[in-house]
Amino acid sequence: KPRSIVEYRKNREELIKLLFDENSRDNIPPYEQLPNKYGYKLFQNHPNPFKNETVLQYIIPERCSVRIVITSVLGKQVYSSEVSEKEAGHHSIKFNLNSISDGLYIFSLFADNKEVVRVKGIKLN
Repeated sequence: KPRSIVEYRKNREELIKLLFDENSRDNIPPYEQLPNKYGYKLFQNHPNPFKNETVLQYIIPERCSVRIVITSVLGKQVYSSEVSEKEAGHHSIKFNLNSISDGLYIFSLFADNKEVVRVKGIKLN
């Protein structure tokens, strides 16, 4: 446990750096994840870290059923959007997540019921 606010901030900065290092993204299991070469792209949520609201933007290469799922790092699902048909192109969705606790979350984009890409986000108060 940190002994002072300075030590707490240092630990938090190191954690954020570790979590968002490009090399650490490979530590997330792929499940049925399709490579980005198929044209699916989920951009990092912004702002990140976030307090209550954050925005996700994504690109899909063709018309498909889309769903966004947010899970904790322990695998507990905290949000799932309605499945909706989307045209190919760039889309964004704004989330109000004031009801979830602080922590690290995984934002996943599902297209036609397959997880195609995911990013990590941190909620801090």
